[in-house]
Amino acid sequence: MAERPSILTEQDQITLDSIRNSLYNHYLPAGPEPDGLPFHNIDHALEVEATATEYCRYVQDNGKRIDEFCVRVASLLHDSGYHLTLASMQRQFPDANIEHREHYAQLTSMRLLESYGVDSARIRKVGRLILNTHKDAKPTSLEEKIVARSDVDNIAGPTRPFISNALNLIREAEILNGPQNPLERLCASEQILREIISKDLCFGDFDRAFYEQWFNQPAIANITRLGKLSVQSTLNGLIDLVNFNSDSTDSDISRDEDDES
Repeated sequence: MAERPSILTEQDQITLDSIRNSLYNHYLPAGPEPDGLPFHNIDHALEVEATATEYCRYVQDNGKRIDEFCVRVASLLHDSGYHLTLASMQRQFPDANIEHREHYAQLTSMRLLESYGVDSARIRKVGRLILNTHKDAKPTSLEEKIVARSDVDNIAGPTRPFISNALNLIREAEILNGPQNPLERLCASEQILREIISKDLCFGDFDRAFYEQWFNQPAIANITRLGKLSVQSTLNGLIDLVNFNSDSTDSDISRDEDDES
């Protein structure tokens, strides 16, 4: 099969590559503090962009027109500065009332794109796409759904990495916000994830069967396992959430999967 010609202009590709190569200016690497973050790190940004690129190809193959450049830039920059405090974010934008991390990512990404001379309409679009990755956002356009779904695509992935990510998010919350009750945080994470998948992130009629089989149903199954895991932890102390004992986590998941089979 012949390789599809790129729909990005040469300048789009240059800008995209430059942003990708400078992600260290916007994210910490994967790893423990103070030099890294467990989840919202450079690796996450690159994974989201890779998923978004695949989705761009998918919708284009089904006759949909999108601005792939804006989708991929938003995917790369949607969690920019996640390691910063809100006070630090506010100091960089004193005239803005920074409401949440996605708001900061929107502003810093728009400022960056201005420095590259990107068209103002595309800059605004990237900002909108980033805002629609917030947990309370309701993506409506195809491009908004591609970025938002790419951001949470791992919810529908294999169970063990999903649980590991959930625990990493709890650990990250402690790093950024101070001590947390791990079990309360796990239950809160389960609720947030249920709210996320309650959004309709389907790309259209052509995507409905794929969306249900490969995203929605696996995501629901994983979140259900996460809920059972939190109940088991509360009742039996099966998981050392404070020390994030991966061995006990694997055994609990295996036990849960055996119970379902």
